[in-house]
Amino acid sequence: MLPFFPSDIARYLAAIGLFWLVLVPPGFALGWSADLFGFRSKRPLFRLYAATVLGLSLAPILMYLCWSLGSLQVVWVLYGVFWAAFAVLFVLRKVRLEDLRPPRVELCLAAGWVILCALILLDLRIGGGVYIDWASHDHSYRTSVINAIRHTEVLPPGNPFFHPGHSIPFRYHYFWFMLAAFVEAAGAGLIGPRDALFASVAWSGLALVAIVALFLERTESKTAARADSAASGLDEGSFAAWRRQTWIAAGLLTITGLDLIPIALITLAVSLGRGQFFIPYGDFELWNGDGEVASWLGSCIWVPNHVGALVCGCTGVLLLLWAYRSPRRSNRIAGTIAAGIAFASSAGCSIFVVFVFFVALAALLAASAMHRVWRLLTVLVLAGVVAFGAAFPYLHELRAGAAGIQFAVLRPRTFWPVFWFIPGTPRSLDWHGALAMLLCLPLNYALELGFFAAVGVYRFRRLRRASFGVNDRILLFLFIPGLFIASFLASVGGQGNDLGWRAMLIVQFVLLLWAVGWVREVLLPAFSAHGARLRGAPKGVLLMCLMSLAGLAGTIYQASLLRFYAVAIDHGLGADVDKNPELAPGLGARTAELREIYTQALKDLPSSALVQEEPLIPDAVQQGLYATWASADRGREGPRIDPAYGEDPALYAHTEELLSTVFGQPADLAYVSKVCAQTQIGAFVVQDFDAAWREPGSWIWSVPPVYAGSHARAYLCTDILRAASQNPPAQRDNAD
Repeated sequence: MLPFFPSDIARYLAAIGLFWLVLVPPGFALGWSADLFGFRSKRPLFRLYAATVLGLSLAPILMYLCWSLGSLQVVWVLYGVFWAAFAVLFVLRKVRLEDLRPPRVELCLAAGWVILCALILLDLRIGGGVYIDWASHDHSYRTSVINAIRHTEVLPPGNPFFHPGHSIPFRYHYFWFMLAAFVEAAGAGLIGPRDALFASVAWSGLALVAIVALFLERTESKTAARADSAASGLDEGSFAAWRRQTWIAAGLLTITGLDLIPIALITLAVSLGRGQFFIPYGDFELWNGDGEVASWLGSCIWVPNHVGALVCGCTGVLLLLWAYRSPRRSNRIAGTIAAGIAFASSAGCSIFVVFVFFVALAALLAASAMHRVWRLLTVLVLAGVVAFGAAFPYLHELRAGAAGIQFAVLRPRTFWPVFWFIPGTPRSLDWHGALAMLLCLPLNYALELGFFAAVGVYRFRRLRRASFGVNDRILLFLFIPGLFIASFLASVGGQGNDLGWRAMLIVQFVLLLWAVGWVREVLLPAFSAHGARLRGAPKGVLLMCLMSLAGLAGTIYQASLLRFYAVAIDHGLGADVDKNPELAPGLGARTAELREIYTQALKDLPSSALVQEEPLIPDAVQQGLYATWASADRGREGPRIDPAYGEDPALYAHTEELLSTVFGQPADLAYVSKVCAQTQIGAFVVQDFDAAWREPGSWIWSVPPVYAGSHARAYLCTDILRAASQNPPAQRDNAD
């Protein structure tokens, strides 16, 4: 038996290809038509990178406007135009096969990343059990959102987590999932929402490398100024150097902070306390709570939408820089408009990430006015007008659901070990706790950033001794606001500090670019002077190399945890921190049954029907992953967590009480049939931890299940209504 389902592999690869179709041809068409970045005269590899980020950055807001102001059919017309334009360019040989086929090294790197994502994300089969990746906590949520958008004719979609008898508009930064939903639609039933999500994870990493490559071409290459006016871009030597820098950047993306040090100490302490080896967290970043700085692997796996927002925002910055430098008015106009569209797309992918870009560009605007740099000032103002105009319908939609909700509060970034010594939580810090967090901030960043923190120190020391160029100023205008927001502001809605977490993406991006410079300026010369073992090299270089190796080991450990933590739970070596009964020991067998229920047993249920599990469990992870139906009330995702997701909390409480009785004790068949008759619920899924399962006289033993397993059973409401009308005597079936 293969460790992965062959059907999962086939759908994942199909989704990868469909994402290419949705991103790259539109990027080529837009890049060529407006000659963005001097697209027409660039080399094939540059065009491929540029087409990827342009398609990702410009298409989402255009898709949203068509889908919300028109319908899904209008989106198909939009993409019909994109694909037709791309086909014309191909026929006219403006686009050649070499434009679409990356060189061997780049192709191998991309294929390796796609394979790594598959190894981490696809369901793992071991001994009859099915094991999900540990990022499924978030994937279950995002899969449900993609499914809801896919079945929406006009945006916004209905809330897939709360349906009290009528659809409630779902307000969220969902542009990334809208792209995935369109990819699913383009598959015409070949792929599902989960496949589209997993493909989007892979593409977030590919797009990240692409935008890093473009930044390096324009901000790191010494020939960037000449590239603006050269007919063929970089010369052979500079082009080869640029490719090598991109490879270095791709390698640096595998490095995270020094989290292995605290997580090793915590694991040791917990294991000694339990008397056996025990892994306390399914993702080693969780040790620092609200103060965590995610690795690049973790960001792509857990939150590809925020990485997508980063790519959109950075593309907007590059377009602004290109428009500012361009001597031609037509290029300045095209670049400025495209930059505004990219920032609007960033807002729809992540409101937290675009907030950092907004603050950074506002500071740059003020500086331009003070120093009377009129061309840059004009470009910034016009791009802002375009961004606001394009994003206004979405921002109005988002604001309608978040009226009265505060966006952020002033609060220092937390360092979780402090809470071992003082009482409280991040949201209840007094001035003593706030002072302690401020004092721990340097240690916090030293552990979380590791090698990259040292790179930042090196870069600032170097900048103090050298004059600032335009590229350095732009990166500083991104770095300083990002670091300030991440350090001293915290978001209010949701369960954690999303603003602090996502603001660090911009900081990490700048540090990544600086790290490439450090490798080129310090490490490679040290290798040349002292050999591969760096004997006699400066201690600072040796220390940073050790920190980078520790960061690489951390990323490898994180990937292993994400893949195998579910297996560890079944062997008593781990536990879900939220104590979710769906993620308790027996997880592999339970997941196998729930996958069978949602993919096979209920496959004939209409897409408009609702499927309901016990609403009081923390998170119905498997339902979110495999089901293609919404719920009347699904766990943590209701308005009790964030009012912007739902409606009146009192209505939510009433719905929760109504449904929890179905799974409670005693559970009466007449009551359950009444719920079926009065709601749009088409099926109930009952599990062995529900009170109704443990009660011999419960309704579940009076109704024939459409699926019966040792851990889960599924019941169609049509069968429940039929059983209630016949009113047979309660008789328990053998659950085993």
